[in-house]
Amino acid sequence: MTLEPAPNGYPLSPARRVKRGFTRLGFACAAIALAIGVAVIFSTVPGAANYPLRQYEAKLCLRKAWGEQRLKVWTYNPNVIDGDASGCPGAYSMNLSEIETAPVKPSAFWLMVEALYEAVGGTILGVVIAFTIPWGIGWIIAGFLRD
Repeated sequence: MTLEPAPNGYPLSPARRVKRGFTRLGFACAAIALAIGVAVIFSTVPGAANYPLRQYEAKLCLRKAWGEQRLKVWTYNPNVIDGDASGCPGAYSMNLSEIETAPVKPSAFWLMVEALYEAVGGTILGVVIAFTIPWGIGWIIAGFLRD
């Protein structure tokens, strides 16, 4: 059995070859996780501000309907406003307490920054985990091999 030479010219032991192979596998898994993370970032972050802005507009519409005395509530829960029946399409059901105070318009920029922060953090965590698991398995297997 011949051992392939290491970069310094000495042959690699089986344990070193296992660790090197699993490290390469870890880098491949990390690259896949990074590609998935970048795709998720580019697909979700631009639309991250849409939902809070829609909620803000719905609260404005429901406050206007409240002032005009045309609010409709659900029959089985009189504390919940039916947005569609009140003339505010896209307004999800909200409690009366949610529209009693004037809504504050959220900043689209900061909503996107927050979404980007979460997406980048999740991507980094995924990459670290994707590398560490194969590397750790190789490290454990190499521990059982004799040098």
